[in-house]
Amino acid sequence: MNRYIVFLFVVIFILLLAWNLIPFLFQQQKNMYLNEIEESPIVLIIESSTDLDSLSILMDDLNYIDHYVVERDSTISNLLIETYNLERAKNILAKYDLPDIIKIYLDFSQFGLDKYFQLEKLIKTGYPDVIYKYNTRKLLDFETRKNHLLNAFYLINGIVIIFVLLLLTFLRVHFESKQNNYWKIFRESGGHSTYRNRQYWLNSILLCVAPAGIIVGIYYLFQAHGIISGEINFYLFIAQFATLVLASILGRIFMGEKI
Repeated sequence: MNRYIVFLFVVIFILLLAWNLIPFLFQQQKNMYLNEIEESPIVLIIESSTDLDSLSILMDDLNYIDHYVVERDSTISNLLIETYNLERAKNILAKYDLPDIIKIYLDFSQFGLDKYFQLEKLIKTGYPDVIYKYNTRKLLDFETRKNHLLNAFYLINGIVIIFVLLLLTFLRVHFESKQNNYWKIFRESGGHSTYRNRQYWLNSILLCVAPAGIIVGIYYLFQAHGIISGEINFYLFIAQFATLVLASILGRIFMGEKI
């Protein structure tokens, strides 16, 4: 195997390895946004025990709710007494029925704004006496930041595709051109004129399949053993392989009749 093929193999492997780190970096940033928004619950203030029981059943049936917490009036009374040192007012508080509270934590990693507004409409229309509190502006800001992050992800991947394509095309043409004298002597010595072209495509298959295959294999091996927790969309692997193939095709076109 030519030294330049080994060199290109190493370069391609490093490029693909770095390229596949991008989804994990973006997922990390997205998780920061998710943690921030998922820590802010929807708060329902409920006067009726019937509404409380009905809403509890409803929460259990909705798959976009991560979990919910019920704080009954007795719990709230005790919390007020402990927080504000209201031992003397304990008997007074006991005379009043404080409302119950449900804190709802949504799973925004799986569901979007549509589910939030669906839940909001469901509660406000089905339970008009329930007080509904949530910072909707914060949720809209989260959705905006998430969309900007997704656009940045696509933009960076587009830039990487162009960079990898140009770099690998240049390297293939450069190293192939350095071998022109060798192949000239090969032909003059009776070597078959089509051998170089065939060898070029065999090397291209090796450089496209081997590094990409190793990267995919490492990814799924790490996934199976729980070494990495993030996920890479398989379409990214397809885009990477297509970029390698296109670089080989462009290299062949630029070499023209020299091969």
